Amino acid sequence: MPTGYTAYIEDGEVSSGNDFIMLCARAFGATISMRDEPLNKPIPEKFEISSYNNNQLETAKLNLSKIENMSNDDIQTEIDLEYNKNQQYYKNKIEENKIQYNRHINILNEIKKWIPPTLDHNELKQFAINQINLVLSDYAESDYYIDKINEVKPTIDQWKREKIESIKKDILYYTKEINAETKRIESRNDWIKQLRDSLN
Repeated sequence: MPTGYTAYIEDGEVSSGNDFIMLCARAFGATISMRDEPLNKPIPEKFEISSYNNNQLETAKLNLSKIENMSNDDIQTEIDLEYNKNQQYYKNKIEENKIQYNRHINILNEIKKWIPPTLDHNELKQFAINQINLVLSDYAESDYYIDKINEVKPTIDQWKREKIESIKKDILYYTKEINAETKRIESRNDWIKQLRDSLN
């Protein structure tokens, strides 16, 4: 029975050792990111840097400039909007947790009452109980959201300082990611070039 790779030999799409090596190359080194793509998708001559990190970096820089230039009135409006939105979110989570907790408890109680038909079924009962017990604490603990509801609104200076610090961390992070990705892409492109050169 052919593998995902040898099927291409069997159906005639691959008819040379070089082509088969290039096909198999996607499971190694520079082309590992292509392993989940269709095998008949050609390996590019050159990998390109993703635009994601650059876009995120530019967005962070724009956000930094925006916040640094916001008036106190605009900041207060933003604080009020964020605070009210978060308060509603926390209240919803507390209610949702109560509902989910009660649902799980009701089902757990039903399972505990169930009498397995044989000793072999006891393991199933215990497994079902364990699965519910694993998530019960997630729904029982609303303290986090209660604490968040009781937090006071930040001051204008506090909000601005925290936002600027957060954005500067993002700028640093995306700058490092761009540099790391650039090195990875250069290395991948060298690997592909060496492979192609060796097959000529």
